Amino acid sequence: MKQIKLWSNILMIVVLCVFASCSKDDEAKDIVEQITVYVSAETGIYNGWTVHGVEGMMIRAADEKEFHCVMFNEITGFTYERGYEYELLVKRTKLANPPQDSGIYRYELIRIVSKKKTAYYDLEKPTSTTGLTLANAPIIDGSDSTEPLRSLLMCRLLGIECQWLQRLHTNATWGIIPVWSTLSQEDNQALQQILQNRNTHGSFVGLIDGENDIIVTARGISRDEKKYAEEKGVSLLSRPVAKDAFVFLVNPKNPVRNLTIEQIQKIYTGEIRNWKEVGGNDATINPYIRNANSGSQEKMETIVMQGLPMIDWPEMVGYVMLSPYYQLEQDENGIAYTPFYYYDTIVNDDRTQVIGVNGIMPSKSTIEDDSYPYVTEVMASVCSEVDKSSTTYQLFYQLSTGEHNDIVKESGYIIHK
Repeated sequence: MKQIKLWSNILMIVVLCVFASCSKDDEAKDIVEQITVYVSAETGIYNGWTVHGVEGMMIRAADEKEFHCVMFNEITGFTYERGYEYELLVKRTKLANPPQDSGIYRYELIRIVSKKKTAYYDLEKPTSTTGLTLANAPIIDGSDSTEPLRSLLMCRLLGIECQWLQRLHTNATWGIIPVWSTLSQEDNQALQQILQNRNTHGSFVGLIDGENDIIVTARGISRDEKKYAEEKGVSLLSRPVAKDAFVFLVNPKNPVRNLTIEQIQKIYTGEIRNWKEVGGNDATINPYIRNANSGSQEKMETIVMQGLPMIDWPEMVGYVMLSPYYQLEQDENGIAYTPFYYYDTIVNDDRTQVIGVNGIMPSKSTIEDDSYPYVTEVMASVCSEVDKSSTTYQLFYQLSTGEHNDIVKESGYIIHK
């Protein structure tokens, strides 16, 4: 009797093992393959699950007939450069159980097979060349973080003396300031009219409304600005002129010096709420954000969050470029974000601490070689219908083609090659 019971138990275990094995075999699995992907020199407008109307790159797998638009960081390990078409060898993973708010494929770069500059991105040469003077210089505007570049550019081209100075009225931040005492009252007023600073969103709106001539900004046109331009019947011409990065800051007393992309996303969706979950102190994380349409917020939503819903806490919003610095100076448990150039060159103090992403610290070298995950572009923009003989277009063309790279480098930015 005992033997029968023993054999019954053994049989039951065998049956359960067989069922478990079958069940495991029946589970859906990811499908991984190596494929060729073509990337167009033209960009498009990406409309995804939760992000709409954002500029992206156009890609096509070898087995597809049509190009489709994806986010610029869709292919892990690949950095898109405008004006080039690519052939890539990538690892494509078809997810067996994809998240509801994303696509079914994941792409990872294996190697770049070819990279070819195309005529599409070439600019028409100016139809005339005119020396720049205070009387004919275009009104130049842009982001708070690009103000030193714009000021240095115009001073160098106009032959006006300038210098780096700390501005006490903006919390001792650094800027390139014309030596006003060397100018007549008339020239002083003319230069002040030329050098505008209405921040990223304000300068785009001003360009669309015809209130300035050329802008240099920390990002390209936003979704809202593009819609506004279309309503006004205006289109813009934009080109990259320098490289920057989007970085994350903490209070210097916070021991955390690195976060992964996934950890940052989960902090800003509210899934991770305590620093001890990412190797820090046992303290609640206070994630600070920027106001809508600011350059920093637009980049956070598009290149970092990629459409993931961010926390909606009005009390955490900062409305000026210095907001993250004021907030973190008083909060050991906060985290915020800013352009690297603004942190490294304009603020340039120890009130905050930049941290690494995926084990890579932002620096001029990791921005130049694109190893830092969130390398960004500084853009110059004009209206598409600009007179090709105007000083506005001449300056835009010179910036876009690298003629003023020496000035870009002198300002502290990394040259866009």
